[in-house]
Amino acid sequence: MLIDASAPVRDRELLDAAQVTSVLERLHALRECWVQRHPDGPFYTFGAPSYLDGDAHDDSRYRARAAHDNPLLREHFSDLLEALRRAIEAFVGAPAEYDDTIGLPGFHVFEAHPAFRTPVASIHVDRQYRCIRWPDGTELDERRQISATVCLQLPTGGGGLRVWPVDSLQLPDMDADQRRALLQRHRTPELHPYQVGRLALHSGHLFHQIAPMPEALPGEARVTLQAHALPRNGRWLIYW
Repeated sequence: MLIDASAPVRDRELLDAAQVTSVLERLHALRECWVQRHPDGPFYTFGAPSYLDGDAHDDSRYRARAAHDNPLLREHFSDLLEALRRAIEAFVGAPAEYDDTIGLPGFHVFEAHPAFRTPVASIHVDRQYRCIRWPDGTELDERRQISATVCLQLPTGGGGLRVWPVDSLQLPDMDADQRRALLQRHRTPELHPYQVGRLALHSGHLFHQIAPMPEALPGEARVTLQAHALPRNGRWLIYW
């Protein structure tokens, strides 16, 4: 694995203040393309997130959304996608690429709302690659996957990722009592605060959760670019 529980989240500089402002202006100009994902609160995505739209048995909805949104992401955010691709290449030490038949990295937007003041997001691990119907013969190196977040905007009080130092890859090798004991020892997560313009990388196999926004003021938002990467047939693929 490239990242382990001893250093669960790695940060890298990616964008300066002017670049962040430019990305946000372009994103808000495309607001009509955002999709609201929370029934009660203003949580939006722009792009094709496999964890929401994918299905390992029938991912036609995911691929249709990718076919619609990928050209827009390419047209309006080619500089951001290239910066992310190069950063992931440097991190993994191997060439990395996109595949326009599946979702390119896309955006999460959480606007200030009472629903997001408490930790309502799920505690999960990232196995989005299981939500895509890959062609027969595709070989995925799941153990080496990484998840990536580029922070673009934060509300008052900041934002970040809550991480439990529990590696889900180890759990299948434990019996029920061992799993229970491990999770009880690590009931309190670590908070990794995001910083605007920086890229945060983690394995995705540690249990984690989007941190709440208890101090967010009306009109504020938490905006990030989201991506995952793993070797597919020996080549690093970046997707959402």
